[in-house]
Amino acid sequence: AGAAAGMAMLAVAPVRAQEPLNSPSPLVRPATGRSPGGSALTLEAAERAQNLGLSSLAAELYRQLLDAPGANRPALTLTLATVLLDAGRAAEAGEALRALAEPRGAAWHLRAGLAAVQLKKLDVARAELAAIAGDDVTPADRAWYWFLQGALFDLAPVQDVSKANEFYLKAEAAATNELAKARFQLAAERVRLQFVRPTKEVADQIRRNFERWQGRAVGYDAARSYAVILAALERASEAVQFLQQQVLLTLPPQERGWRDEFNFLLGLIGDRGRTGAGRNALLLLLGSGTNAERQRQALQLLAEASRVEPERGQFRAELDKLLAAAPKHAIRESLLYYRAQLAL
Repeated sequence: AGAAAGMAMLAVAPVRAQEPLNSPSPLVRPATGRSPGGSALTLEAAERAQNLGLSSLAAELYRQLLDAPGANRPALTLTLATVLLDAGRAAEAGEALRALAEPRGAAWHLRAGLAAVQLKKLDVARAELAAIAGDDVTPADRAWYWFLQGALFDLAPVQDVSKANEFYLKAEAAATNELAKARFQLAAERVRLQFVRPTKEVADQIRRNFERWQGRAVGYDAARSYAVILAALERASEAVQFLQQQVLLTLPPQERGWRDEFNFLLGLIGDRGRTGAGRNALLLLLGSGTNAERQRQALQLLAEASRVEPERGQFRAELDKLLAAAPKHAIRESLLYYRAQLAL
């Protein structure tokens, strides 16, 4: 599963900007002064939010740092652009990048290229990639450099899934930990959903394929594609109903891998609020799934959707339950990381 699985289409909803956590956590404490110590605390909070995948919150904290006297504007602007891209706010990332004066190096062109991909300006993205000398890419940016190349193969007029997955795999291999790897897998799936060109006729044909081959692997592939296209046609509620009632309810117990895939897809398309179908599907995946990659992705999505009460408390309780269970959870280290942040 994941970016390297060769799947032509998977869904992920763009991350929505949300209000900061309403707790006294360092994650959300605003800068109270312009002292070096205050800036250091804000930087620590911004980096923690970024590592947790709370990109919108991290962006606000980096903006605070940029407003401080003596700020390292080039470095902070590049980091701000990074978290804005992670939050799906490509236009804002581009605006921040354009505020930096020449000369503009590989790091600038890489982020400009990633922003252009999100904005569907593929000619611009290709030009930015061409402006990058591979030897100038820092180790910290190497994974995103591979990712940009994979995305452009994925989105070429004649799609080259094999080459795209080759570069996506390089990006995953360059990730520093399993949570970072899961984030690259989600990013690849965002790309593929963003550029789906659905029509009602295509949706109807895929639906017929699902009905014809229901209960077989080709039928499950059709079900996944059908839900993605419904979501792209702004018929997300129909996609949710289809997955819940016509796919998951009829899925044989032994198809545990496909159950993980459909719960993940439902979690991406559906509502991730406290009682939402998407949230319930992600919790099921986290609690009883067998695919560790999908579970880490579910964990990130749940964290992003749990920044305020009552979702925050529900998420904390779910983590406590999973950590107390025996045998130990397959992604226990990731669970511990998120639970520790909630305790701050």
